[in-house]
Parts: sequence; structure tokens; C-alpha cells
Amino acid sequence: MSSRTLNVVAAFHAMSRPRCYISFTSALIALIFAAPELRSAECPTLASIVQTDGMLLPFAEYKDGSWKTTWVTDEAPPVSGWAASDNPAYQKSMPLSDVPQKWTGYPSNRLARWYLSSVARHNATLHVDHAGMFPIHCGQTWGLATDMPKRSWKSFPIQKAGVAFTSPQEFHGMMSVVRKGKRFATLSSYVRSVFGPLHQKAVEDYTGPQAPQSNVEIRAWATESPIDGRTWYYVQARRSYGVARDAEPAAKCELISFLTAWLEGAESHPLKMISHRFFKTDCDMQAVSTEQPFGVLHLEGRNYLFTQINGYEDETYRISTVDSEGLHSVLEASGGGC
Repeated sequence: MSSRTLNVVAAFHAMSRPRCYISFTSALIALIFAAPELRSAECPTLASIVQTDGMLLPFAEYKDGSWKTTWVTDEAPPVSGWAASDNPAYQKSMPLSDVPQKWTGYPSNRLARWYLSSVARHNATLHVDHAGMFPIHCGQTWGLATDMPKRSWKSFPIQKAGVAFTSPQEFHGMMSVVRKGKRFATLSSYVRSVFGPLHQKAVEDYTGPQAPQSNVEIRAWATESPIDGRTWYYVQARRSYGVARDAEPAAKCELISFLTAWLEGAESHPLKMISHRFFKTDCDMQAVSTEQPFGVLHLEGRNYLFTQINGYEDETYRISTVDSEGLHSVLEASGGGC
């Protein structure tokens, strides 16, 4: 073999072997460190609400492109009164290995590790080794006990730590928008333009006692980072306009107009309202339902909004698709009620 041929062969090996090695290594790295939504798309995932007392409550399963409710447990007797976290009714427990597979359709070893997501906390690992009887709103149910630091509680509703999944996910938590900032000013201006006409319509026939002069009170939450260039906002706006006729003079129960709305924003277009509800109520707010926005899950090319619906004496966990056309509920599960 000539020296020229040997040089060509050597050059070929010098180039081809590293390239093959790099190609294989790149593929392996891509599989290991793939985006969470790509890894999780290969198998179903369970979703759960995580309470600050350490309880994890599975309530939904994503499989074959759709959601269904899960965690069908034996019915638990209700807890009477405003029980505290040390109520003896909550002492019942069982090893994780004894959790019936019919509750989730998953073997117990698939329930031992979860990934918690909330604002600035992405796919934090939670470990579970047993199930226990935990409090929910005015009631109790079986839940999974995690190793997260636990906070005690004295009344309902119990605070939530976020949403957890059985596989890592691309989850964009929703954070409170600080009042002193350009973004809040922009949101506030838009919300006032929507709220003003609704409020005027609501009070045009009111002739009762007038409330003290009040401004529109606004609260806002936003996805912590854009998703496909879009940011979603949840806002609440309220204003007092009168005093309930049957209220005791000392009580001064004010009449209130109240707006909840979902907005979409992007650099390419101004704010757009995609869903809203307007209420006329009074100081006890019985007629109002609000939402606790947990965040948006980006999974298999779609966006799913996770929220807790807060009624006067109950709560519901909801998953909705969210896009430019609005919100569309795909699953709801009760979180308890009085």
C-alpha cells in the first residue's frame, strides 16, 4: 500500500471515528438531558396538588393526549368543625406498598417520587414512603405524605405549595405582579378600562346609602416566564359602591362589584382579555368565586392551566387548555367543601 493511500486511510479514521463517537455521545446526552416535556411525553404522568402540611393529593392523569381524574379512594368520613392539624382523625396511615393500585392505576413504586413545581421552584424532588389521612377543605381524604418541610395550619382553606408530577415537566408558575412597576401600571390601566363600564352598569339602579369614596383595588398574577412568546395574567378588581340595606349600622357591610379575568399578552400585540366573570356582592363575598393560579404546563405542544377555584365554602382543582381563544376546562376535581 502506497504512502499516499496510508495517509488517506489515516485521515479517514482520524475524522470518522471522533465524528461517530461525538454523534453517539450527543445522542446519549440528548436522551439524558432532553427537555422535560420530551422525556415525559414517552409515558403517562400523574398530577397532584401539594399542601403546605406536606400532603400530596393526586387528582389527574395525563395519558394518550388527554386528562382524566384519578385517586379514587374509599370514601373518608367528614371532619366536623374547623379542625386543626393535630385532629386525631388525621392520624390514620398505611405504608406506600399497601396503597391499592385501583386508586391510581399505578403500582405503588411509581408513587414514591414526585417533582414539585411552583414559582422559582422547578421539578424539586419529593419522596413519599406512606399514605395518610389528611385534611382537605372541611373534610378529609387519603393522601401521600412527602418529605417536604411541613407547615401547621389552624383553619381552611389550607395553603398550597404547588403542583407535582410523577415525571419532570415544563411548568411555568404564576407569580404575583408587584404594584410598583411598569408591568403592573400597564395591567392596571387595561383592567380599569374593562372594569369601569361593568361597574357603572352594575350600580346604575342603586339608590341606597353610599359607601365612602373608594378606588378600584387590583391584584394581578403572571406566568413567571413567556411560553411561545406569550404571557398569561390572572387579575382581580373590586370596588365598593354602597351599603347593604339590612346591615346593622355598626357592621357597615359594603356592597361590592368584583371582576376576575384572564389576560394574554405578547410583544407582538397588546393585552387581550380571554375570559372574565363579574359579580355584584357584599362584604361576605358569598356570591364570588376566585382562583388561585398555580401555573401553566407546556406538554406535547399544548398549554394547560392549573388553578384552584375558591368558592365561599369549597374548593375545586381545575385543568384548562389556554390559548388565544380563551380557557376551556378539561378536568375538575373536588378539593372538599362544607
